[in-house]
Amino acid sequence: MKSAGDLFVRVREIALENFRVFPKLQLAVSGDLVFFTGANGSGKTSLLEAVAVCSMVRSFRTVSDSDLITWDQNYYSVDVIFHDGQQELRLHAAYGRHDTTQNNQRRLLINKEKVSRLAAFIGRLPTVIFSPDDLEIIDSGPGERRRFLDILLSSLYPAYFEALQQYNRVLKQRSLLLRRGVNDASYFAALDCELALHGSLIQEKRQQFVTNYQAPFERYVQQISHSRDAWQLSYRPSIVDGGDRHSYAAALAKNLPHDLKVKMTLRGIHRDRLVFHPPQRPNLELQQIASQGQKRTVALALKMAQYAYVKEQTGKLPVLLVDDVLNELDINRRQAFIGFLHEIGQAIFTTTDVAEMEGFIKERRAHSRVEVFRVEKNSVGHAEVHAL
Repeated sequence: MKSAGDLFVRVREIALENFRVFPKLQLAVSGDLVFFTGANGSGKTSLLEAVAVCSMVRSFRTVSDSDLITWDQNYYSVDVIFHDGQQELRLHAAYGRHDTTQNNQRRLLINKEKVSRLAAFIGRLPTVIFSPDDLEIIDSGPGERRRFLDILLSSLYPAYFEALQQYNRVLKQRSLLLRRGVNDASYFAALDCELALHGSLIQEKRQQFVTNYQAPFERYVQQISHSRDAWQLSYRPSIVDGGDRHSYAAALAKNLPHDLKVKMTLRGIHRDRLVFHPPQRPNLELQQIASQGQKRTVALALKMAQYAYVKEQTGKLPVLLVDDVLNELDINRRQAFIGFLHEIGQAIFTTTDVAEMEGFIKERRAHSRVEVFRVEKNSVGHAEVHAL
């Protein structure tokens, strides 16, 4: 639940240029609950993407910055002005080239001052995103779950993000040597020492995260399922005791002959697994036994727990971005989600029909400001936003 000491993060303004279907937009928002409603394909999700780009320097829908640029343009820019509970900040994120002499470049500003390190920008605007694609975290393989861990922890801990960047750089070098069949122990010893330095930090942080995440995750699973389901999280590193860099380096050295045979690095944090399983049955994974409904419960609980975790770690109520999630939920899960909304700060929703939330909106209007905007395309296919 919210406490008196929680700092309330509020988005106040969103400004876009050449972003998706928005050639130009400047939109002031003042609501605690903000709804963007419109037909599928109208551009409403792009507004959530824009906030996400200023939060994480990436969209939650695509991995390519180029995909975010309006067709026939060379760059995009996004500005988000928000209050973090203590001060007002303006974040600016841009990508592309302003003239034909430039290569594609990323530009990040905080209060109009250039940011040279990604780690100094990511997470300044704390957000938690609910999307229909959240089910992929549950249904897909270990890579998608590691990605969930890495995005969340990078947003909270700059040292984690920088360690991950360095780890991936060194891993790429090691992989190149393996593919080329280079068998020089001194090369690998130097690389493995650096991998161990960064990998041990990452592994330790992931383990701490899962330990602290367990209680809120289990609580939300129980709440959503009305105590019918029980699932736990386990972190399974590929290197035992890999939180110690000496153990990590020793494991890499021991496995080097096999890595040379298969031409890839088979151990390390890039092979670790986050597993969902029944209590006391860690070898029985959710993917093997759960129904689609149970998977949706776990996906929803996972993101609810993310909100609780971010709030606990930062002392702030992050901005909740909800992308047309209600259509994906049955009545019981929808009721649980709406109950969860009483625990949050500002929330920005997209929906094809705001009537789905009418009861909740009516209840919240007594003590919260509610804003509703209509998003629609004009005659040339560009999106416009109108207050309702």
